[in-house]
Amino acid sequence: MKLLFLVGILLLLCATKLCSQEDLSETLLEDYSQDQVQSYCWDKHAYSKEEEEYPKEWNKQSAIFLRYEKKYEIRFVKAVAYIAGAQMHVSYIAHYRIKILDEAALEYFSEVYYSSGAHGGYTMNEGTRDKEFLNIKIIKPNGKEIVVEEKEILEEDGGQRKVAVPNLEVGDILDYALYTHDLATSFFYGVIDEFTLNRAYPIKDFNYTVTTDENWDVQFTSGQHELSLSTEKLAEKSFQFSIHKENIEKINATRWNYYYQTGPYIRMYVGYSDNNLTLRSKKGEQLHTSSLKSEDIIDQYRAYYEKSRTAANEYGAFRGYLKRKYKKEDISKVKILEELYYYMRHHFTNKHYVYDRYYGQANSYRKTSNLEFTGHIIYALRKLKIPYDIVVVIGRKSGAIEDVINKNQTDYLIRAKLEGTDIYFYRPNPYTRFNHFPPEIENTEGYVVEAGSKRGRELVTKKALLPASNYKANISKFETKVSFKEGDRMVLNANSTVMHTGHQIENYQYDVVDWMDMIWNENKRYKTKLWGHPSKDKSEDMKNYMEAQEDQRKTAMESIAKGHFDLEGGQTKLVDYKGLTTANTIDEKSLEYTFDCELSGLVKKVGSNYVIKAGRLVGGQLILNEEELEREVDVHMNFPRGYEYVIEITIPEGYEVKGLNNFTTDVDNETGSIKSVASLDGNILRIIFNKYYKHNYEPVKNWAKMKAFLLPGGAFLTKEILLKKKN
Repeated sequence: MKLLFLVGILLLLCATKLCSQEDLSETLLEDYSQDQVQSYCWDKHAYSKEEEEYPKEWNKQSAIFLRYEKKYEIRFVKAVAYIAGAQMHVSYIAHYRIKILDEAALEYFSEVYYSSGAHGGYTMNEGTRDKEFLNIKIIKPNGKEIVVEEKEILEEDGGQRKVAVPNLEVGDILDYALYTHDLATSFFYGVIDEFTLNRAYPIKDFNYTVTTDENWDVQFTSGQHELSLSTEKLAEKSFQFSIHKENIEKINATRWNYYYQTGPYIRMYVGYSDNNLTLRSKKGEQLHTSSLKSEDIIDQYRAYYEKSRTAANEYGAFRGYLKRKYKKEDISKVKILEELYYYMRHHFTNKHYVYDRYYGQANSYRKTSNLEFTGHIIYALRKLKIPYDIVVVIGRKSGAIEDVINKNQTDYLIRAKLEGTDIYFYRPNPYTRFNHFPPEIENTEGYVVEAGSKRGRELVTKKALLPASNYKANISKFETKVSFKEGDRMVLNANSTVMHTGHQIENYQYDVVDWMDMIWNENKRYKTKLWGHPSKDKSEDMKNYMEAQEDQRKTAMESIAKGHFDLEGGQTKLVDYKGLTTANTIDEKSLEYTFDCELSGLVKKVGSNYVIKAGRLVGGQLILNEEELEREVDVHMNFPRGYEYVIEITIPEGYEVKGLNNFTTDVDNETGSIKSVASLDGNILRIIFNKYYKHNYEPVKNWAKMKAFLLPGGAFLTKEILLKKKN
């Protein structure tokens, strides 16, 4: 009887719990209240002990996602009274249940971070947010649940928000859900979400759901990785797409890992269409794409292939500029194209840049449109009788061209085909250079759009591979002269002269260059308006603005100096700096500048002798941690590159140098190299240290060869010299 009674009680409790769960099947996600979000996540998808039946080796991890869910609902809506013309609802739930296994995870998850206004890969425009909820609770090992009721939400710069999670301990389960609902007042076309499945922690149970009405076409891809998409018709005009996967391993390597190249991912495209049901019936079950079709590319870039009908006047002005500059001098076609690029860059972006940046419109770069710039270049190429085509690519970080889900994700270049060489034109901004395009699209395979007939009315596509730059073209060179500070031998004076070439320029140019002076000099060259120049604008506001820009430049140089030497705290003090070149004109191919610093913490006095941490003078070097020594994925880097250092230390009179042999290193293989040597010339100790990465990509089988030169580079930082007092 006791057993029957207990069974009856248990059945009653289960029935009571089931009845307490709200039936949300008929409720639109956009109508959820905070209690209903809580019911969906914590009742319908409540925690159970079965969730902790994961691979045993995961117990060595820092944390585990027991549940990882992203749920979207996208609906077309007629205009409503309180938002005139509203056309789209986007509702979203992100639900995470994480088991905390060590102190590192405890510290990381003791604050929940999220971005207001953003969900997945899409950020709504300001003012579209209708409502937003965050539910947090802690599940203790004994089953006790603690709901975090009082949540102080702190907002940081850039819209990032955080909420402290009190009473969280190792062994606990953190269970939280973010809900957002937005009303957009315009149609949306594009990738609304894209992310990789491999996270910093393994995932036990992954769920992804998108629900749409009849007006939306959903396309999906996971690249070359097997993820099955299931589809379901929920009602006559409602469709659901879902992905479920279990036991997803964590990211194997975070450094030099282009996740969309190496692991499974989800990229979901949503496009509005009036006749989507008709399109859906034609497509049948083919609801996702794995590659672009030739006709998609041609359709996207047909207009770009045509010459601009308004380009004649500007081309005529360009020819006049050439005639004034070179007079009767015979110049090559390469030089003409170089002049053409800088002239058109000035016309489309730079001549108004001071004005635009002063008024906070610099992001527009005064580009009338990419189409118009392209049309002007193509008009010139036709007048010069130089054949050309358009190369369509996607950045390497986004995956392969075959895995692009929509043509709007692509990028492009104009390729002028000269005898023996190709010249590439990439759309300009104030810092772009001739025949130079972003490293993200170097060495990528793309589609070439070219004319299939002489008249160019029929376009065809074929595959092509963009070139990669040589590592010798992307060099950062540092020449540093070091001496003891007068009156304080615990401090070193360091005067550094720096030169960057190729892609290395882009990391420093924006911060180092006096951009206002750069633009004004360009305006003088092309005889255009010197807006804001002191000779034209003597207002107090402009004077204050110029002073503020110089303050920002100084702050940036302090950051560059500290980043170069990579010393702790306040051990790097910037004394002075000077820009030498801009790398932004037809005559300047490198970015050059100097900076003077005082360095502390590198000298130790031992009796009457001094020990100098001379290895630290080559700046921050890559140090691989223990987890990085073994690697399972290919290596993807921004670009091939080199770093060259010449350090000259003035040895004070009365001291001799010990330990020079410790600085000799020589490793060279197909992936890269490192070479260092120290020598003494009179009272000048010269240390030469060169390190090169020869490619932007290495297969994982070459990781051991990369370590062969990376590990000595990190170890070099520990090298010391002894200055011994002579008897």
